[in-house]
Amino acid sequence: MRFCFRPPSFLLFLFFVQFTHAQKDIRLSGVLYDSTGTVVGASQADTVDVIVKLFDYQSGGTQKYAETFLSSDSKGVSVRNGHFSVVLGKGTTQDTLSAIVAANSHLWVEITIAGDTLTRTPLTASPYVLIGNQTKQNNN
Repeated sequence: MRFCFRPPSFLLFLFFVQFTHAQKDIRLSGVLYDSTGTVVGASQADTVDVIVKLFDYQSGGTQKYAETFLSSDSKGVSVRNGHFSVVLGKGTTQDTLSAIVAANSHLWVEITIAGDTLTRTPLTASPYVLIGNQTKQNNN
């Protein structure tokens, strides 16, 4: 089964990246459709394998980070009515996410779902993180 993202009409991006300063989590979420345009997990929740990679360029480039969410490790991703969400750091990885993000000012997220690799999208900061960082700098 081939998967694709289709954002709801009110979203401009293929998926949402949320970084919370206090928790230091990066959450990736989106809406997942199969190749016929039907939302995955419409009648009942479905579990899919997901691989998330971070690269330094939109295409090509060097892989800086990888994390897997596999059913075989009991970390498969639940999809209900098309909606899915993963939190980086909760899957299986050999990398240190915070060090990778700190060392690279521009990163691109690539997600593979059930063997289908989706288009990379930039990793961007949540506005609240920017405000929190500015406040921290002002206090120093």
